[in-house]
Amino acid sequence: MASWLADEAQKFVDQTQAYVTCLINGPATTESESQTETDAAPAYATDKSWWLANPALGVVGSELWVPMQTVPPTTVECAPVAGSPAADVFFVHGTLASPQDGPRGDGNYDCRASLPDATKGYVLSQAACFNAVARIFAPHYRYAAFVAEDARRGLDLDGRRDFAFADVDRAFDAFLAASGSRPFFLAGHSQGAVMVKKLLEARFGDESLRRRLVGCYAPGLALFANVAPPLPLATEPGAVGTLACWNCAAEHAAFEHTVVGSLCGGYRPLTALPGLDAAGEGSHLGCFGWGAFFVQVFYTEACAKVAVKDGLLRIVGDKNALAYYATGTGCMHKWDFHLLWLDVRKNAVAQLANYEKETAAA
Repeated sequence: MASWLADEAQKFVDQTQAYVTCLINGPATTESESQTETDAAPAYATDKSWWLANPALGVVGSELWVPMQTVPPTTVECAPVAGSPAADVFFVHGTLASPQDGPRGDGNYDCRASLPDATKGYVLSQAACFNAVARIFAPHYRYAAFVAEDARRGLDLDGRRDFAFADVDRAFDAFLAASGSRPFFLAGHSQGAVMVKKLLEARFGDESLRRRLVGCYAPGLALFANVAPPLPLATEPGAVGTLACWNCAAEHAAFEHTVVGSLCGGYRPLTALPGLDAAGEGSHLGCFGWGAFFVQVFYTEACAKVAVKDGLLRIVGDKNALAYYATGTGCMHKWDFHLLWLDVRKNAVAQLANYEKETAAA
């Protein structure tokens, strides 16, 4: 039994390393897997295969992704999984990859057939920080492959992102049909955060839709001070209808050696995170991670504080404990949600409570 668990843990480590490599080099595709605009649009309303999680279609995958242990053993503030949550969340994953993908190619990529269980678990563990308040809807979509390299090569990144967004927009229609009139959160990471921003810009001129939005989380997104954000930025804990965005990195990481830095042309993005003080510093509740034998845990003492510096949210604490979350350059992009998992969960609970108070008073 111990040998099997060790093997499973090593598989997860190998797949995690492959994913981190892919964030820099992009996901590999074969010509047959590369999607074109002539391909049929996904049938999100009826086809379960296009969802990582969709309770309306019976695709439920993230309710179990809540750690049961803490390192070191302690009491942690973590709202329980809601049995009948009052809200929903539409969660858009970022760029994904698998070690079995084969030769690289251009285009938009449908990874459903080659997505390892560990990568699926990685996505759902991000979305699960909302399962104290919301049912989770998380679509697959044909995302733009190896974005960073294409940007450097001058390829049609905008066109391929628009193609990806067409899928996300269709999935959002299916989500709205399933959600009815319920309040909801929007969330996405990395390329998924870009898709969330495009949704805000394209769909939320509709005031009736905007009134249902409890909060929006878009880590891995580059927002800049000279461009008006699509929502008020999140500064106060529990503020309803606000946008939170951040990009995690180690204290020593050079901006240009991070994923977001490689795409920003030297411009520093904004950080909008509830609870930061005037100096851009804040406390920290705990990181979501995996311990020995793939056991899910909260690391409650790995991070002493967070601090905004040079356009990045620096994760300050035990360097040895935090090394798991960082590449060699100190980039922590992959773990933007996991590093603030408990903080996001706490804020989402507060947002829904405030939303319900405001709605009752209206």
